[in-house]
Amino acid sequence: GPYQAGKYEFRKNLGASAAADVIEKGPKINYDNFTIIPGQRLVDISKNVGELPGLSSAGFDEITNAGDYRSKYMPEGVNNLEGFLLPETYRISAGENEGDIIRNSLQSFEARAEINGLATSGYRGLTPYQVITVASLIEKEARFGGDRAKIASVIYNRLEINMALQIDATVLYGLGRSGGSLSNADLEKDTPYNTYLYKGIPASPISMISMDSLKAALNPDETDYIYYVLTDTKTGEHKFAVTYDEHLANIADAK
Repeated sequence: GPYQAGKYEFRKNLGASAAADVIEKGPKINYDNFTIIPGQRLVDISKNVGELPGLSSAGFDEITNAGDYRSKYMPEGVNNLEGFLLPETYRISAGENEGDIIRNSLQSFEARAEINGLATSGYRGLTPYQVITVASLIEKEARFGGDRAKIASVIYNRLEINMALQIDATVLYGLGRSGGSLSNADLEKDTPYNTYLYKGIPASPISMISMDSLKAALNPDETDYIYYVLTDTKTGEHKFAVTYDEHLANIADAK
């Protein structure tokens, strides 16, 4: 008959007819839920994969480092999957391995990114890879959804006038940290992700991104804003400014 390979549960001394009924229903599949959260780094996802039954962080890292899984949005020679695994909850069956998780998440990301407007031609003179990098900056900076498109406008406005982005999240990424405050010494550390020292977009995305952040990167508000500061820690809202004096006033108003 059309039986499927897999794991089945049988009662002892089960008759042939009853056993056939069990097989016809198909194998018993056990699933574990695995969630990728917007803003997580690849290293965080690797750690969580290692907590799934039968899987390991080492196996995940080996596959990602091998470069066998790539996106059409990656430039030639780039194998870093940071930013390219779609944040959502996946059902992982007992027969799946680390590579299956990467492939499924990467394919889901590409499909959703295309639906949300990302094209292989890029945007505003940026490559798709750079657009995804901008989206990752928005992801790490925006705590309040309504700020995403405004933060995107600040990033593009700074790029246009050749002003350093000065985004703390990029510095933290370069230091291998997911959060916390930065010292003056940290801001002087020379890494490709120090947007205080180097102008322009960082070398790669710094986290996994939500489609909301990607849409903001592709549809920024049209503003003259150059500055923003977190002013309400409860709601996560920022205040935006065109001049540095306005920015200083917003800092003073921060709650």
